Amino acid sequence: MIVEMPRRWRWAIVWLVIVSLAELGWLWFGLGGEPEREAASVVSRADTTLSGEPPPSTAPGAPTPSTEGSRAADGDVLMCNTWVKVKPDGTPDEVDFDRAARVPEVRQSLLSTLRADSSDYLRALAILVESNGADAEQRAATSHAEECDAACEVAREQMSLRRARGRDDLARISASTSDPRVYALGYMTCASSRVASGDACQMLSAAQWARLDPGNAEPWLYALSQATQGRDAAGVQDALFHIASSQRSELHYMEPTGTLLSKLPGDESSSLAVLSLAYESAGAQAAFALPGYADLLRLCRGSELRDANRRQVCQSIAETLSQRSDTMIEHMTGVAMGERLGWPVADTDRMRGERAMYEKSGKGSASDPTTMTCASIADELTHIRRVASMGEIGVMREWVARSGIAADEFVRQGQMVRAQREASAASAAAASAARTAPVVAPRTE
Repeated sequence: MIVEMPRRWRWAIVWLVIVSLAELGWLWFGLGGEPEREAASVVSRADTTLSGEPPPSTAPGAPTPSTEGSRAADGDVLMCNTWVKVKPDGTPDEVDFDRAARVPEVRQSLLSTLRADSSDYLRALAILVESNGADAEQRAATSHAEECDAACEVAREQMSLRRARGRDDLARISASTSDPRVYALGYMTCASSRVASGDACQMLSAAQWARLDPGNAEPWLYALSQATQGRDAAGVQDALFHIASSQRSELHYMEPTGTLLSKLPGDESSSLAVLSLAYESAGAQAAFALPGYADLLRLCRGSELRDANRRQVCQSIAETLSQRSDTMIEHMTGVAMGERLGWPVADTDRMRGERAMYEKSGKGSASDPTTMTCASIADELTHIRRVASMGEIGVMREWVARSGIAADEFVRQGQMVRAQREASAASAAAASAARTAPVVAPRTE
């Protein structure tokens, strides 16, 4: 029986899958067809336990295990010395997981630490951690209901209101901060909100973000999305110019998670809760609306590149994204643009091959949460900290440099990826043509 991971962990895995498939999915359509829309929103420690007492290592009635990964007679699963109840469908009971791993305790201690600091950044992170915790509280409040009854609807409404208040509080802090990290969090939270933005969010703008973080293309990518959606031709040209003039493009994905990890406990008994909160934080970041990558692909293709000025702008943007970005998705967007611009095939194949072999090495994906051991949790937390510190591309390039693999092998792997991509595109095109071909009725005499 395969045990599925808790929902908060699935967010993190979803982000990694999106990043891995971006090139083969909507980035490919950007190369060969009309991108219809942007990709959807998709994903240090103390030496004592937070409670001051060691947590119970087993659930009532569960056998004392000799090895991690054991299962009790009733199917409950052991994750790093912690028994977690399993529901009839084979998935862990999220409410029991939170109880057994002491997630609420760890979260509240983290919030106390963050709120005790006067910096805008930690205050902002406290708002996000509390907002994320509303989901867990809703699960606990509605776990008894098979369908969403009146109590469930009330819990959902309360969670929605808490999120809206948190969003507005974060927007107000962002509007008065000089810290670009805080402003970025506030801006992206407002941009991704499914609730109608209030006055607080209206105080934020991509232009102010750019003023606080000069040289970063990221705010201008969001400005490009806004201008495109508003059919603002002058705004599109201005955003493209600033993206092309930027020295770097840094989304700082995982940086908030890395900061949280520096404030969380490091004892083994808390590690499962710590990893859970880390994935929860990463998932919240993954849920932010992506900026205008699809717009870039649309504006840097075909006839658009016949204009010498546009071609030079696109060339500069492609170089920035492929060489000076910090996420896989931006790196591969830059590579896709470079292919259109006629970059040497060996160069684009090498970059694709590096990513493919890095992911095959197991360094580019999270550990399987269904078989969590204390050692695997420690390894995963180390990896998360490295990504938070160096960025996805920084970690990948470090692996490439240490791998000892010859450049020609990376090129060969990239050629294989390209061939698979082209074959998939050809197959999809043939299937589409077959579906749209006119049906000719047989001739009757």
